[in-house]
Amino acid sequence: MNDFPSSEHLTKIAMSSVRVARLFGFDPKVAFLSHSTFGKPKSRNTKHVREAIEILKNKNVDFDFDGEMQPDVALNPKYKDTYPFSKIVGNANILIMPALHSAAISTKLMRTIGGAKTIGPLLIGLGLPIEIAPLRSSPNDILNLASVAAYSSEVIDYKNKKN
Repeated sequence: MNDFPSSEHLTKIAMSSVRVARLFGFDPKVAFLSHSTFGKPKSRNTKHVREAIEILKNKNVDFDFDGEMQPDVALNPKYKDTYPFSKIVGNANILIMPALHSAAISTKLMRTIGGAKTIGPLLIGLGLPIEIAPLRSSPNDILNLASVAAYSSEVIDYKNKKN
């Protein structure tokens, strides 16, 4: 996999994440993250993110999304007045990272410094309810992944792959 996924790949990641969020009962609100917010400052490193947003707009998807935006804008409601045109600002529950390294760094920071409880990484799109525990997984991590796999086996029809 490329360290910088294409705009098409980012849209597939977003749509798969939305599908999984709905399986777990969440109303998905997708934020495409970046070092810039709504093109300020504009950068060639965010072109693929902006293009992914345009692709989703043209697909008329049935979930809310926006970007590109910095993580604090996506998560902190105090920015709603600054960006009143966006339904996602301060409400995001799915964060799409612009690159593999930013996703890995952010996840570790959230878990280590922020005390966030993370489940995953999750394998999405396989034909079976399989999860893989990373090398440094705790017993809780393994239990959570096993629970996800067990739940998935109940809510996804793997024989017909309709979900």
